[in-house]
Amino acid sequence: MTGAATFERSYDARAGSAATASRELAAFLLAEGVEPSTRARIASAACEIADNACRHAYGPEGGTFRVEADVTEASVRVRVCDDGRGFHPLDTLMPALPADGLDGPRTGFARAKALAEDLTVRSGRTGSSITLDFRLLPVRFGEEDELELEELDYLDPETCKRLIDALVEDEAEVRVPARLVAVVGRLLQGVSIRTEEGQRS
Repeated sequence: MTGAATFERSYDARAGSAATASRELAAFLLAEGVEPSTRARIASAACEIADNACRHAYGPEGGTFRVEADVTEASVRVRVCDDGRGFHPLDTLMPALPADGLDGPRTGFARAKALAEDLTVRSGRTGSSITLDFRLLPVRFGEEDELELEELDYLDPETCKRLIDALVEDEAEVRVPARLVAVVGRLLQGVSIRTEEGQRS
């Protein structure tokens, strides 16, 4: 995590824009060190809300929507805003019905709510603003000196050092996800080569 950071972009409310917004948001979250599963939750929830804006906020004349995100060490807050016709916020509290189908606004809000820790809606005749809140869990040694790697898709230098120390010294239980096995193997091979060279010298 690089510290507090902000993402702000505007998009035309048309087919494909929600996917574009979610990809760009995910890329921003990756650069900020947000773990893969949390990153996927955030981008997926934002995509649901952005898709609702594209489908329901405007008439044939079209319009735009904005995606904003604030990242701190402990949380991510995402806002999706539009200047469309709005809706009654209580509608988002109603459960999705079979008549809503998979593309109905209630269905999209239900999926977004399931992915976020909290969802807040402000809507009126001049537009809507939906705020999604997410908690971030730091990657660290656990209470029993366990190094958690499940949420990582790459290893930064500090994590590499701690991982090698833990494996070489057998000081902690390490669970290595399948996607990182080759990386860890090469790291250990490098340690082995350096050790052998040190012994020969």
